[in-house]
Amino acid sequence: MKYIIIGALLFSMVGCFQNTKNQNKETFNTQKKCNSKSFFLLENEVFREKFLHKVDSLIAIQYPNGKVKTSVDITSDMLVKFLKDIDKNTFLRTNNFEKKYDNLKNTNGIKKYRCSIEFYPMECGYRFVLSSFIETKEWFDETSTIYSFSIINDKIINFARQEAG
Repeated sequence: MKYIIIGALLFSMVGCFQNTKNQNKETFNTQKKCNSKSFFLLENEVFREKFLHKVDSLIAIQYPNGKVKTSVDITSDMLVKFLKDIDKNTFLRTNNFEKKYDNLKNTNGIKKYRCSIEFYPMECGYRFVLSSFIETKEWFDETSTIYSFSIINDKIINFARQEAG
């Protein structure tokens, strides 16, 4: 009988803890003003420059002796173009959007790109991927740069950058 009572108490405590944990997560996200619309703050030139400054600052840390020529990073012009091309209704409904460009040139002369943005509501985070690719009859080469970040209370935080390819 003693073990049944202890077991019942432990079970009810776990249930209370789980409810508190879920309530805290909801409260935390609500307090953060977390939603996919925040991505469109990048349409503002000052906010966009802060984002691009974070890109440049991280590149300077990752490549203290100078950026590798094969790496591909977002430019202001590319970001403006992508922001104009996003179907906002689709993005706000599905939390993701992708667009392919066949004639968008960067400093390396590469013209074919794929840009995608994903929003993860539980983490209040974005994953922005810029992929460049070269296709010939003989081969296909793709390089991607992945930016992950959060926009919380109109501030860019948890910024990270990775390269693949």
